[in-house]
Order: sequence, then C-alpha cells, then structure tokens
Amino acid sequence: MLLTLKEKKFLIQMLTKQKYSFWSSKEEKQMAKELLEKFEQNIRNEKTNDMKQSRL
Repeated sequence: MLLTLKEKKFLIQMLTKQKYSFWSSKEEKQMAKELLEKFEQNIRNEKTNDMKQSRL
C-alpha cells in the first residue's frame, strides 16, 4: 500500500496528537512516537531520492 504525501502528513498530525494525548497509555505514546519517526524519515528519503532532470 502506497500513501500519498498528503496522507502521510495527515497521519503525522494524528500521531503527534496521540503522542501528547493525556488519555493515552505509555505504550500508545511510545508506538505513536516510533511511527512518527518512521513517517518523517520516509518523507525525508522521498525528497532525497527525487531525480531531477539535468540541464544538459
């Protein structure tokens, strides 16, 4: 399953809210933090891997 950039950003917002939620358990906060790091790393990798046309 591939997610678009818009979907990933939405999930990052939801995970950030979950990470700081008062009602979340310690395990849920830890899982949200780990998933948040994975999504952010994935977005950074996509930006790095974008191929740009050479001007030649």
